[in-house]
Parts: sequence; C-alpha cells; structure tokens
Amino acid sequence: MNKEHLEEIFGKYGKVKNVDLQWDRRANLPKGSAYVEFFERSDADNAKSHMDGGQVDGNVITATFVQAKKKITTTTKTLFGKS
Repeated sequence: MNKEHLEEIFGKYGKVKNVDLQWDRRANLPKGSAYVEFFERSDADNAKSHMDGGQVDGNVITATFVQAKKKITTTTKTLFGKS
C-alpha cells in the first residue's frame, strides 16, 4: 500500500486533494489507515458510500468522515482504514 495506489483507487470518485498514509516509523510499515481528502464534499460522500465496507488490497476497509485538524480550513477528510 502506498500513497499513489490510494490516490488511484479513490480518484475514481473525484479529484483527490491529499492522501496522508499513516506510517509506523519504528516498524517502517504502514499502520493500516490513511486520510484521503477530496476537493469537493460531494466526491468524498461518493467515495464513502462506495468504499465503506469495500476492499483495498484484500482488506475490508471502513470509510468515515473526520474533522480536519488544520485551523485555516473546514475541509472534511475521509478516513479509510482496516476494520
């Protein structure tokens, strides 16, 4: 799993603004979760409705909205991680 692969998968639902793949630096492996941010809320809604309970690389994932942590934005990020 890498950032580009997630961009490709979720790009089917709209233009992806950013992918933040959570990384375990000690083990040097992905933690199994990522934040995928879209430019448009409607694209994030579409991705969530299609991908929640779907699979990425054979793993069933959970898609949910989380509040963006950036102070200057109100963009909603979509969390995709193993369930």
